[in-house]
Amino acid sequence: MPKIDPMTRRGFLAGSGIAAGEILLMGGSALASPIVVVSEPTGQAIQAAINQLPATGGTIHLSAKVPYAIKKPIVLNKNNINIIGRGSDVTRLLAHSGATLTVPYHAGEFLLLVQNATNTTIHGLTVDAANQANSPGNSRVGIGTWSSNSVLVSQVAFVNNLGPHGPQNQALSFNQSSGVTADRCDIVQSRTGIFVWQCTNFVLSDCSVQDCEVQPPNYPGPIGAIGITSSTTGSITSCSLYRNTVYGGIFVVDGAHLEISSCKVYDTLPFPTQPGNDGIIIELSTRGPVTVQGCEVVRNSGAGVSSDRSSGVTIKQCTIVNSGTLAAGGSGVSINGGTKNIKVMGNQISDNRSPWYGGIVAGFTGLSPQADSDGHISNNVVHGFAQGVALGSKSNGFQVADNNLRLNKMCFLNLGTHNKITGNECS
Repeated sequence: MPKIDPMTRRGFLAGSGIAAGEILLMGGSALASPIVVVSEPTGQAIQAAINQLPATGGTIHLSAKVPYAIKKPIVLNKNNINIIGRGSDVTRLLAHSGATLTVPYHAGEFLLLVQNATNTTIHGLTVDAANQANSPGNSRVGIGTWSSNSVLVSQVAFVNNLGPHGPQNQALSFNQSSGVTADRCDIVQSRTGIFVWQCTNFVLSDCSVQDCEVQPPNYPGPIGAIGITSSTTGSITSCSLYRNTVYGGIFVVDGAHLEISSCKVYDTLPFPTQPGNDGIIIELSTRGPVTVQGCEVVRNSGAGVSSDRSSGVTIKQCTIVNSGTLAAGGSGVSINGGTKNIKVMGNQISDNRSPWYGGIVAGFTGLSPQADSDGHISNNVVHGFAQGVALGSKSNGFQVADNNLRLNKMCFLNLGTHNKITGNECS
């Protein structure tokens, strides 16, 4: 059994290789006491340390330099707990071969689950799901939270979560929680990288997600490198997404009061049943504003940014380059499905390949028979498309003003009703 270490706070910080200031920032208050050092490299030892801590909480320091073998899920269900590793290059939680990591009352497997807990920090380690076949009917989650508050996952790497029986595998999953943050996390090879469901006040910052892949041959969806569903009041800031074979690099469904800013979404790749996958998708989001601002969206196999059956969406000051495929082309911004009150402003949109689609497109396709309406498209630079702006027969009440639409085959196309097109530069 791990023992409560009598070392001083200063001694712990010196031994951990983590500066005192970093610990203070992570917890938001003075470092919790006591400290438990877990040197035995097993998940059972980590669980025993959690169980040993008093109700007031404490800090668990993972000191082993070999992987912690996880044979049963680690469940953190106490308040004010910090789990601190020596860094993602040293400390590793590794799913044991053949381990069944199910938790009662949850349809899934977890290496580590934060449940009904407040003020939790997990910092400085790697979670390795080992690409194993999951137990039947269960997807695998690296770190998950349920019904928890004030959870910080910081400088954690997630790897090898492409198990053959896990179509909904998630590296990091926040569920029905509030005040959750993922900061400087790196994810390689999962189905979904970061998943947020029914959460409020969440932050994803400076995270990297790459080489995620929807499971063949059925390709269940919707799955994104970052997926946000039925969540409100959150931000995705300065995250980088590369080479993900998913329906959307960032996929928002039923989101409200969200901001996606300064993100890089590159190379969202196609799969056989879906030849074009968008960089950023805003779908069925009608409850409050969603803003995409200052992002770089490059070489995605579908549209750069799309809004489907949503309202109150703003796309501004983004760089959107080479959307779609060489054979079929792709729109920089796609508006469809009955989207209302959208603003597309101050973006740089270009395609230097074989242009087939319009740069900014509305009113052509979608699952809803309703028209896209009351949009504002202004002060964009759109070059290299069939049309700079293309408004189809399902567009109504759009204002297209003061855009640079030069260097397209056609300046604009207007097949809709009550659209107003003025002050655009065409020659």
